[in-house]
Amino acid sequence: MTASIPAAFPGNYTDPELALVGLSEDEAKARNIPHEVTTYGLEDLDRAITDRTDYGKVKVITPPEKTKY
Repeated sequence: MTASIPAAFPGNYTDPELALVGLSEDEAKARNIPHEVTTYGLEDLDRAITDRTDYGKVKVITPPEKTKY
C-alpha cells in the first residue's frame, strides 16, 4: 500500500520540523484498516529540550497491539 503525500509537503523545510510516513489516521479509517493512535509530547525529548523546542507532539498510527516504545 502507498499513501498519498500532500503535494506541498515534499521538499519543503519547516520550523518546527515535520515528517510523514505511511497512512494517515483518516486514510486508515477510510480503508477500514484496524489501527491504534498514540500521541507523544515533545516536552521530555532530549533533543527538543536542548534545542529549546520542547513543544508539540508526535502522532503515531500503528497496527493494533503493536509494541510501543
